[in-house]
Amino acid sequence: MKKFTLAILIVAVLGVLSTQDFSPKQPAPVNVDANAELHAHTAEFHKEVIKVTEGVYVAVGYGLANSILLEGDDGVVIVDTMESNETARAVKADFAKITQKPIKALVFTHNHTDHIFGSGVFAEGGSPKVFAHKSTNYYIDRVVNVIRPAIYTRAMRQFGSYLPPGGRINDGIGPFLAKVDGENALSLARPTDTFDKVLKTEVAGIKMELYHAPGETADQLFVWLPEKKVLLPGDNFYKAFPNLYAIRGTAYRDVLEWAKSLDMMRELEPEFLVPSHTRPLVGKEKILGILTDYRDAIQFVHDQTVRGINMDLGPDEIVERVKLPRLRTH
Repeated sequence: MKKFTLAILIVAVLGVLSTQDFSPKQPAPVNVDANAELHAHTAEFHKEVIKVTEGVYVAVGYGLANSILLEGDDGVVIVDTMESNETARAVKADFAKITQKPIKALVFTHNHTDHIFGSGVFAEGGSPKVFAHKSTNYYIDRVVNVIRPAIYTRAMRQFGSYLPPGGRINDGIGPFLAKVDGENALSLARPTDTFDKVLKTEVAGIKMELYHAPGETADQLFVWLPEKKVLLPGDNFYKAFPNLYAIRGTAYRDVLEWAKSLDMMRELEPEFLVPSHTRPLVGKEKILGILTDYRDAIQFVHDQTVRGINMDLGPDEIVERVKLPRLRTH
């Protein structure tokens, strides 16, 4: 009962948190309509490669997810590789304008299509290491070999890909999910270096720490660059209410583990936050406040849902009663 009602509640508590760094300048809308906030949110996906700090760049707006470039002494690391060969090629070409250093490693923050299925493009012509959690291969195989037809159709519905022209404003966490119907639309470089809890390593002179951090997926990890105070949270944070349950139909997402993972991130006191969806943030205090609000919202939905269950309320009654408190302004 608890898991079922938590899933239903997502529709009721969806909202947008305020994270405004790196937002491109946009003119004020002339006409206000029912979708004004969603139209304004589209600015979050202005297509560009952003320099976050020295040696850290993020490609935003090329597809549903971001791809992140870490430049080292004699090579680069790519964190997340887009959802298709087409979007990966576009990102790779623009990263090549920044540096021609070879790609020494890829990092998958988790198994979702929009983060891994352009990886063959980035691996082409070399043999980079591919870092991932030890369970990521299992989840990739589950989608590719078992439920791909169903999950593809449902994902296209969830992200509005079948809407008529003009029917989709944006996808909340990205501008669009690329369609991948062709034979050569996808590619995959399989994980080569996996770990359980924590992996501390160095690639091309870049000191990286990878932490298993269950949340949006069970195999989720985040990347910490201790020398630069840069945190790459994967999909455990983005500028939208956390997708505690995907309406396309996915395994239950453990919301309490998600909150704990955010606590792990907060303890690091990052000065730069570079999500795999939406734009990066700068400033230790700002980031701490936003991550705290994010984990508190997750905890609140969980706790109030359980409270409703203990009061013998049904799902519809709980949806009506659980309302997020007003957020602090950072």
